[in-house]
Amino acid sequence: ANELFLSIKKQHPNWGVSPYLDFNHYLEVQKPEKVVWFNEEIKKLKPSEFISTTEGYLSSVYNDYFYDYDSTYGFLHRIISEDIGWYTKIIKELAKTKENCDNLKDFFVSQVENIDIPINLLPVVLDSIHKMSNNKITKNEIRAYNRLIKQIDVRENKEILEKIRNRVQYLNTQSIALESNDFINNDYVNTAINNPYGMITEFFLIDLSQEQKEKTVSQNNIPERYIKYFESVCCRNDFRGELGKTILGMNFSWLLYLMPQFVEKTLAPCLNENNKGLWF
Repeated sequence: ANELFLSIKKQHPNWGVSPYLDFNHYLEVQKPEKVVWFNEEIKKLKPSEFISTTEGYLSSVYNDYFYDYDSTYGFLHRIISEDIGWYTKIIKELAKTKENCDNLKDFFVSQVENIDIPINLLPVVLDSIHKMSNNKITKNEIRAYNRLIKQIDVRENKEILEKIRNRVQYLNTQSIALESNDFINNDYVNTAINNPYGMITEFFLIDLSQEQKEKTVSQNNIPERYIKYFESVCCRNDFRGELGKTILGMNFSWLLYLMPQFVEKTLAPCLNENNKGLWF
């Protein structure tokens, strides 16, 4: 090595080998446009003014350099994390507004997955999400419920817990325009965990696992609502059923422990060439 780098050493006498990995590398970063967003300015706006101002700004920079668009959402996330009360006011106004601001609505719904909402403010947030959905299934709404169903304060508040359960039950009766060709590169698992139908099955599994932890259910002592839902998933041969069975298949071992009769009579027989998602 000394012979190989002799010429380099002559030019740079202080150069030497290092025992440490060097992560330094050339990186060129485009200078971002200045985004004029300040906490004080935002919070001074009325909720309706905030919505129109923000939606107008996002629309104007949507096709520009990504910094403006993404950094605005990042900035809003920081405000939301610091002031849940402000978040509650805005999402309540979003539920009432007739403005076309679906991206902003979707963003505010998505934040439920990332912040801790006090239990006393949660009813307002849930009501706002319901109104904004217009009876359509969205991934962010289901993700929000999958997060909330695990919270201790939610599980201790039976009224809110049942409200969330009933909402998911209702969404399960709705349809979305997705067909079998919507699979992500024929990847059943990836598709299932990123699709509302797969997420709904996850919701039931999460809820059941929480009940198991709370010792309100035990082996072969499972509430009828879970059994009925899982059986309905196994009976479907459409895209919706494929995704649900994929999620059940991912949890096959646990279900076999907790619900052996269901697995043996209903889920296991689905392990055939017509249910490819179960094999992943």
